[in-house]
This record gives sequence, structure tokens and C-alpha cells, in this order.
Amino acid sequence: MVWVELIRPSRYAWAGMAALWLVMLAVNGQLSEHRMIEAGASPSSTQDMIQAWEEQNRVLAELTQPTLAVPATPAILPRPRSERERDWKIV
Repeated sequence: MVWVELIRPSRYAWAGMAALWLVMLAVNGQLSEHRMIEAGASPSSTQDMIQAWEEQNRVLAELTQPTLAVPATPAILPRPRSERERDWKIV
């Protein structure tokens, strides 16, 4: 019921938007295939895609593994204000 009220008054606009999306999708597909062919890679070169996938997985594993090195402790450890020495004293 709500969809009928939303689509019916502007059905030409919705149809135009759908047609525009289909044209954009077709152009995008043609451009990506054209660029792959210009780069020297055929669209069906699965070996290149597998190697790229393995490289991405290797990089992701390096980035997500926790480091085993313990971070160096700072020379001066921060202390609460109540424990800090004052620069001035009451005489």
C-alpha cells in the first residue's frame, strides 16, 4: 500500500532512473573490459587473479597479526596529579 503511494505519482521518474542505472552499468562493464584488454591481461586469465588474491591475503595476514615485540616503556612514567612534585613550595 505504501509502495503504491510512493511509486504511482512518479512512475516516469522511477522508470527514467532505472534506465539510467542500466546504461551506467553497461558502460561501466564495457570500460572495465576495455581497460583489462589494453593492459595486456585477458579477461579470463585466472592465474593472474589467483596470484593477486594470494598476495592480498598475504598482506592482510601481515597487517592483522599481532606484533610479538613489546613496546618500550617510556623513560618517565606518568603519575596522577596527587603524586606529582610541585614546582613551588609554601614557606
